[in-house]
Amino acid sequence: MREIDRRGMLRRIGLVGAVAGAANLITVSPGAAASPGAVALPKNLTGVGISDALRGIPAVDKPQMTVLVDRPGTARGQIYYNYRGMVIADQHGITTSFQPSTQFCTDFRLQTYRGRPLLTWWERVTGDPSGGGVCKLADGSFTLVDSIGPLGPLTPDLHEFVVTPWNTALITVYQDIPYDLSPIGGPKQGRLFDSLWLEVDIATKTVLHQWRASDHIPLTDTYARLPEKLEEPFDYFHINSINPDVDGNILISARHTSAVYKIDRRGRRVLWTMGGKSSDYQLDGDASFSWQHDVQAVDAHTLRLFDNASDGTVVDRPHSRVIWVRRDPRTRKVSLVREWAHPDGVSSPAMGNAQRLPNGNTFVGWGWANRLSEFDRRGRLVFDATLPEFCYRSYRFAEQPR
Repeated sequence: MREIDRRGMLRRIGLVGAVAGAANLITVSPGAAASPGAVALPKNLTGVGISDALRGIPAVDKPQMTVLVDRPGTARGQIYYNYRGMVIADQHGITTSFQPSTQFCTDFRLQTYRGRPLLTWWERVTGDPSGGGVCKLADGSFTLVDSIGPLGPLTPDLHEFVVTPWNTALITVYQDIPYDLSPIGGPKQGRLFDSLWLEVDIATKTVLHQWRASDHIPLTDTYARLPEKLEEPFDYFHINSINPDVDGNILISARHTSAVYKIDRRGRRVLWTMGGKSSDYQLDGDASFSWQHDVQAVDAHTLRLFDNASDGTVVDRPHSRVIWVRRDPRTRKVSLVREWAHPDGVSSPAMGNAQRLPNGNTFVGWGWANRLSEFDRRGRLVFDATLPEFCYRSYRFAEQPR
């Protein structure tokens, strides 16, 4: 199967949003070659625009996850996920609040802005050809408090919206630009889906800092293949997470280079690269990752990330996992600290996240695998559920929005 690029993902999202209902287009694959938790993606979905597909999607009443495991030892708090809008479920998976939307929404969670816990999410803007949208902040009744986007010619992308402790926002942006693709066998007068991150002052909407992948990372670092139609823009980098490191600089994940980058906060230079073709570190075999999502700093030398290990087909291992890796700045080596994998061998070809909970548990959203789980500190599965359709990320929060 061809790897899932950004345009292909938007097309699939659009059609799933339009026709999903009792029949789920994403199903467990029965193929012998697939892992037990693999999923088969919808086929023949090209040519479907997300804005067209989402026009007039049917409403749903209180979507419910299907709980498979609910043992003692889960963290306190409610579960947040997206399905035709924003869903909050209680500790045991029963829906308690549902805010439907006719637009595609992602990354619904609780974040703190100016000391106030607020609901935040990204929402698609109809008609934006790049798949851009708006980052929203709302109170507990879903009354809008603030929003971000568009920002001049740039619109926020679905992959990340982080409210920082210093009351700014880190957001991802994709931009279609003319670009010479001849170094990787493409047309000299080609087009690129370039990846950017911005730091934005939420109150004034001022862009404080900006970083653009094509200014720093060569095309030849990509593992993605050129689009079949060479006139289409090439998504060579595919930024999918941005988070502050413990020192205030920025950690980003790029799916299509299978690498993590540390960038100085002003966006001027790459401090180091981990993984991929141009790594500054040597990764031990068990610490290697590919097509990953949601890179987070645990401490000054340890990272946690969701290792998809799949680009639509199995790449490095037959299942996805959450891993903790430690880098040694002296030896320039990276070793595996621990990993949590689903006992059913779940493989997620796209999306996914991992969240540390206050009691030390880890909450995992399996993205395109339509599943969410919670592991205790020993790696024991204490909560597990399937969702009505894929969900980019899912979370558990004990605090309440105000």
